[in-house]
Amino acid sequence: MTPERLDSLLQRALETGTIPSDATPEERAELVPVLGAAGSLRLNAAQVDSEASASMPTARARFQRHIEKLVAEHLKEVAEDIDRRVRRMPSPKVIIVSSEETRAELEDVLPASSKSAVVGWTTAEAHASANELLELTSPILDEARAKEETELLERWREGAGRGERAASGWAETLEAASDARVEALLYEDGADHEAWQCPACGRLSASGGRCPLDGTETEQRDDGLDLAVHQTVAHGGTVWAVTAHSDLGPAEGVGALLRY
Repeated sequence: MTPERLDSLLQRALETGTIPSDATPEERAELVPVLGAAGSLRLNAAQVDSEASASMPTARARFQRHIEKLVAEHLKEVAEDIDRRVRRMPSPKVIIVSSEETRAELEDVLPASSKSAVVGWTTAEAHASANELLELTSPILDEARAKEETELLERWREGAGRGERAASGWAETLEAASDARVEALLYEDGADHEAWQCPACGRLSASGGRCPLDGTETEQRDDGLDLAVHQTVAHGGTVWAVTAHSDLGPAEGVGALLRY
C-alpha cells in the first residue's frame, strides 16, 4: 500500500461516495475515517450555505438602511452648508445641480431661508467640468435676473407714478442716497452725472452751493454714480444695473426704490 495508491482510492471514493471494490481490507481501514470526515465537512458546508442564504435578505436590508442613513446625513450637511453661504450674502441666487431623486430629498431638509434663494435646479454628469456647469446654469441665472429686474422696475414705476417711495433722476436719487433712504439704486449702463459733495459730512446734491446741513461749500465731482453707489451700499442698500429695459431713460438713466 503506497501513498499514491491511497490517493487514487481516496479520489475515487470522494467522487462516488463509496470505497472502491478493489480496495484491500487494510486500505479500507485507512479510507473509512477519511470519508467520514469528508461527509461531516459536506454537511457543515451545506448548513453554512443554508444559513447564509436565509440571512441575505436581512443583511441586504441592514446594508440598505446604512446607506440611506449615510445619504441623509450627507444631504443634511449639504443643506447646512448652503444655508451658511446664503446667510453670508445679501441677495444670493442659488442654482443647485443634482439628480431628480436627490432634489426631492434635499428640498425636504433645506431651510426655508435658503429655499427662497434657490432660483433653479438642473442636472449634470458626475464629473462635469466648471465650464460645463457654467453652460448649464447661465441660462437659469439670466432668466432669474431678468425676472427680478422686471419686478424692481415695476415697483419703481408704480412708486414714481404715485410719488411714493421712489426717486427719479439725479437730483432726487442723490438726495435720497444721502438720507440713507435708498433700498435699491437703479441705473442704466453708461449713466453718470456730475454731483456736488459736502467735504464735511459727505452729503450729495445735483447742484452746487452750500450744504443744507452744515453750511459748508460743496465741491464738484464728475463721478456722481460712484458717489451714489457708495452712499447706498454704506447704508445697507443694494445696487442694480438695468440691462434688459429702457424704463430709466426719461429719468436721466437713474432712479431708486426708497425705504420711506
